[in-house]
Amino acid sequence: MSLLKKVTLALTILLIPTLLSARNLVEGNIKSSGFGGPYVKFTSINSEFGVMAGGFGAWLINDQIAFGGGGCGLTTRHEVESSDTTPITYRIDFGYGGFYMGYIHSPSDILHLTGGLLIGAGGVDFSKQDDIDTHPNFGDGFFILEPEIGIEVNVVDHFRLDLNTSYRFLSGVEEQFGITDEDLMGITVTLALKFGDFR
Repeated sequence: MSLLKKVTLALTILLIPTLLSARNLVEGNIKSSGFGGPYVKFTSINSEFGVMAGGFGAWLINDQIAFGGGGCGLTTRHEVESSDTTPITYRIDFGYGGFYMGYIHSPSDILHLTGGLLIGAGGVDFSKQDDIDTHPNFGDGFFILEPEIGIEVNVVDHFRLDLNTSYRFLSGVEEQFGITDEDLMGITVTLALKFGDFR
């Protein structure tokens, strides 16, 4: 069984209690609201420090269960070289997005815990750099699974600050210039600004 399959199975088992509790949360009177905003991710790309930026939005049920989506792209510059006699430099472009589901524990507390899971897809491109133009030459798509856990602060009624850590699992990148799935996987720290109706 591959690592990704093992992780998927483990996360499914861990999410069962949350899904069961969610059933009780949505019984009776249901409060429906939403939130969204920008976020920035600090991570590792090919063993180098990288920064990604993006946005998200979600439907919030009873202040605790969230369903939505989001996406982000790489903002820092990362390069690789070909193994030709005369090496050619390629820039790495990387991004992903997908469906998100999350859980907020004790949302009325000023400081509380959050957890979530992003399931989606993305792409990585290698663009040749020269003095004239940038030419996309190689690229590949991948499946992504990113579980997260974090802390959230209630700042005001319509604004929350979220700091979480996650691990990005990838599958589907064929090796190019020595870059594989493992070089694009890793721990990520995310700072998110959440705007919505949290009253």
